[in-house]
Amino acid sequence: MISKSVYIGEKLRRLQRDRNVTNKELWQAFDVPHNEISRWRYMKDMKLSMAIQIANYFGITLDEFVNYE
Repeated sequence: MISKSVYIGEKLRRLQRDRNVTNKELWQAFDVPHNEISRWRYMKDMKLSMAIQIANYFGITLDEFVNYE
């Protein structure tokens, strides 16, 4: 079983790929430094408030973004 943090990072990568969203588009949308996206993708530091914003950005619920079976 993979860790939850690895899953969330993979989920973000998959959402970006499936919806053709670049890292640049994300850092501009969230007004964060460009290297912050890489930190999220490798789950090195994501606040709950940012996870909520990312879920909203992609039009999914927070549960869909962070939960896995």
